[in-house]
Amino acid sequence: MVRWLVILNALVLAVACINTGGDSSAAGGGAGSVCDDKGSCNECVVCANQSLCANQMSQCQQSSTCTGIDQCVAICGADVSCKNDCLANNPSGVSLYNAWRVCLYCDQCPSDCAGYLTCD
Repeated sequence: MVRWLVILNALVLAVACINTGGDSSAAGGGAGSVCDDKGSCNECVVCANQSLCANQMSQCQQSSTCTGIDQCVAICGADVSCKNDCLANNPSGVSLYNAWRVCLYCDQCPSDCAGYLTCD
């Protein structure tokens, strides 16, 4: 199963590179991201998960603690205390989870998802 996910992610990434003309500047994120400026944070996140953040998403999905954080946070809504508990209860997944979130909200979707995550 993992092998098929890796193959699928590689295929999606290859298609994304073809669609961007192989321009490596698009992979740098920020205002030049091919996924940003779609007018919707959700649309940008879907695009980024299928291309430029596919590796980070795959790494998180292969970690039970990272997946645990993602599933836990999803049910917390706006409850910050709940989200903090999700992180505290899955400490070994925090770095993978944060890397995925930074890729999505800071690197690839800074305009469409402005204010969703505090970025450096």
